[in-house]
Amino acid sequence: MVTDAASPGSASAGGDPALFRARTACLILALAACLPGLLQLEFLWQHSEYLGHAYLIPLTAIYLAFLRREALAAALRSGRPGRFGVAAVFGAAALEAVAVLAQNGSIAGIGIPLLIGATAYAVAGPRLLRAALVSLLFLLLMVPPPPFLQDRMLIGLKALVVSVSVGILQQLGFSIAASGNRIFVPQSELLVADACSGLTSLVTLAPLAVVVAYFLSRGTWRRALVVLSAVPIAILGNVARVIITVVLVSRFGVGYAEGLLHDSFGLATFVLGTGLLIGVARSLR
Repeated sequence: MVTDAASPGSASAGGDPALFRARTACLILALAACLPGLLQLEFLWQHSEYLGHAYLIPLTAIYLAFLRREALAAALRSGRPGRFGVAAVFGAAALEAVAVLAQNGSIAGIGIPLLIGATAYAVAGPRLLRAALVSLLFLLLMVPPPPFLQDRMLIGLKALVVSVSVGILQQLGFSIAASGNRIFVPQSELLVADACSGLTSLVTLAPLAVVVAYFLSRGTWRRALVVLSAVPIAILGNVARVIITVVLVSRFGVGYAEGLLHDSFGLATFVLGTGLLIGVARSLR
């Protein structure tokens, strides 16, 4: 017998339009609640030597979510609210509010994907959270490290770059020495600036590594290797930058350690790093 009545499972399969709109509205409200924290982050980006690229990270996260729009829409229609969703949203919202009031940009930045993720879990459970996970994790790359951690990273990376560069140059026969972040070349003394430490390259290449891994690699461990490769690539790129600078200064004078030519080394390091990341991703396909 043929009947016009819908089967019990058809409504849940198609989803309730009103429920879909309500869940979408909750996510929009969560995004709006993140605006004060995002404004604090924007202030840090504006005054940071390392995070000028961070403006692109939220836009890239939105694009990654757009690519997953079918999975997100399906989860919004048929997902079940998380069991502890209300508590998760309350905790994430409290953390974000305290961080904003305390003007702690690092914690406020971490709180943004936490609040969005908690809201996703609350309105449609683990299914929606899994669909949005890549975009949420990518947002963490826009968060500046706390000053104490940033200083330690800067000092450590700079010492490593100087040590490796001087060691290679000495093996090549150059009469140079180093003390701290100073490299002594005959008749010249070079100061290795923060820009040559590798930190700038690392924080710039890390988001790019995630994008390259997402589009050019398959499998969790391959993508993880591509992302992790950003660390040695950033260090090696700056080692090459320091070595080239020292060679030019030794041959042609200290003027090659400053000005437009020296500044162009930073762009060259980024281009080289991008090419190496793509090469790593393609080799692991």
